Amino acid sequence: MNQASIESGIYNWVNAVIGVSATVLWSDQDFPRAGKPFVTLRLGTQNMLGSFDEVSNPDGAGLATISGERTMMVTIESYGTTAFDLINSVLNSLSKESVRQSLYNDGGIAVHRTENILKLTEVVDTNFEQRFSMDVIIGYKHVDTEQVSWIETIEIEGEIDNFGDTKTVGPFIVTLT
Repeated sequence: MNQASIESGIYNWVNAVIGVSATVLWSDQDFPRAGKPFVTLRLGTQNMLGSFDEVSNPDGAGLATISGERTMMVTIESYGTTAFDLINSVLNSLSKESVRQSLYNDGGIAVHRTENILKLTEVVDTNFEQRFSMDVIIGYKHVDTEQVSWIETIEIEGEIDNFGDTKTVGPFIVTLT
């Protein structure tokens, strides 16, 4: 799963829920602000589940597949006088099977959990700006490949101890073709 697929899946979900009632855009610290109301999306930390990914045996061409589960935090923030209604509708949409299925089909995304909706209303210039935030923890599968080299030659030389009965072996050289 690549970042473009994840971004597309998340954007399509939120945009479908919000519809024409607000603008949906990706944000960073320096994002240009849209006219209110608007909703911003931001991908956060990514975590690898477990210590290592699963590595398959190489195929006939020596190509091994590496796959593992990842989680990522997605922050959704809404701004404007309808900010709570907007973010609440995004949260409530996750109860719909069609929404969860669309997230999986569009971006290979499974929703693991949602965090509380936080009220972040603050003074901007001389007015209060309604703002709410929610984090959604998503899961997805990471897949990669690696060209694995084959063992071509085995060299054996040394001693084998079988409970006091020591045998000297080698040197042997075995070449695999």
